[in-house]
Amino acid sequence: MTQEKSRGIAFFLSSIPVLGWFGWDKLYMGAYTIFFIQLFATLLVMGCLFSFPIAVFTSIMILLSTYFDAPLLPSFLFPQKVTWSPVTKGDRVLIGVMVLIYLYIAVMIMIGFLNTDPQTPLITPNANQNANHPLYTILPSQGPLRP
Repeated sequence: MTQEKSRGIAFFLSSIPVLGWFGWDKLYMGAYTIFFIQLFATLLVMGCLFSFPIAVFTSIMILLSTYFDAPLLPSFLFPQKVTWSPVTKGDRVLIGVMVLIYLYIAVMIMIGFLNTDPQTPLITPNANQNANHPLYTILPSQGPLRP
């Protein structure tokens, strides 16, 4: 008897960058051959150029199948022997939270690119920045400590 797999966990494993790139979602689904091929290709051959599109495609397919209650089509990424558990509210919440986190990161990156004025530094240097640091106020003017 095969154990039922959760789409929420599969999405989580495929959408986290390092886990998805190395194919841990395929290992969870029981596609051991695909897992080893993706792991080998990521580590030794092509790195993220090979694995990133596969992880993104896998995440999108699981996302769509979860929210639209569609079965995942068996392909080289989703073996036929996977027995999916019924979609639960927890699966949808986990996937929704992950999507919101990624949207937030994308918005913050875009906001960072909006400050394109090279004359405005993001961090302003301050000459007296360390003057109020606690380590400097403990031993004022005693000089460096000697062993």
